[in-house]
Amino acid sequence: MKLISFGDKIQEGVYSDIHSVFEKVVNFNFSNDLVVSVVSEEIGNGPFNIVVSNIDFSLIRSIKFFNSIEINGKLFDKSNIQQYDSGIPKINFKHLDKNWEFIAQKLKYSPEKSLAFLLHPEKKMEFSTTFDTQLIKKIETGVENIFNVNNIVSGLKSIKGLGYGLTPSGDDFISGVLTSLNLLEIKNNNSYIELKNKIFETVRGENRISNNSFYISKENLYSEKLKNLLVALSEQNKNEIENAIRNYIDIGETSGADFLTGLYLMYEKNKECKIYN
Repeated sequence: MKLISFGDKIQEGVYSDIHSVFEKVVNFNFSNDLVVSVVSEEIGNGPFNIVVSNIDFSLIRSIKFFNSIEINGKLFDKSNIQQYDSGIPKINFKHLDKNWEFIAQKLKYSPEKSLAFLLHPEKKMEFSTTFDTQLIKKIETGVENIFNVNNIVSGLKSIKGLGYGLTPSGDDFISGVLTSLNLLEIKNNNSYIELKNKIFETVRGENRISNNSFYISKENLYSEKLKNLLVALSEQNKNEIENAIRNYIDIGETSGADFLTGLYLMYEKNKECKIYN
């Protein structure tokens, strides 16, 4: 096993309470409703991620995280390992605004049954069952309410937990909304702390993976793939932009696309006017 890097927000301690195990990730319960994750290089860096290679993830049982990192009894000196910086990258908003539409364009080709239908109505054809039809209606109504400051709480509650996957589509969308608010704080030179806290307290629940995503977004923290995307959008290389968007869309079944849909819509609706003021 090789330990490649570790996130900058992991607290010292022993992690042995396993939340979930997948082919390329092991999640350990942390704090009240968060997780610390041992992940593959393909998943990459994040504030609470420990990136490793050459290991069967199903065999990982514990982490001891102090001056050294111990995984399944194997010790690693932290001073010899890269610490990932999850802070927001430097953003050129002039370029980002110019390139923002690339996100919507690429979401047209996102996986089936993602929330990209909110941008591309023709993708509703991918939802064929009666359950799917009701899901679309609930999502559309909830999202409409989210963008109305008077109905935001009811909108959040109505889409939370909706959709498919370990982190439901509605939850990923909300994480994207929270991240957009971080960008808008800088662009609009305004604080949205109260709004972000309100959103977080409204949507946090029993799904630790979703809670982790909500928290990371609220706290203005960024995974490696999201930082790469924002950096690419801040520059002017079309190929790099398209590759970064594609890499993010590929996260999970629809998680990446659902997150980007929320990110895109919140920023697009507020980059010129501050409707939440």
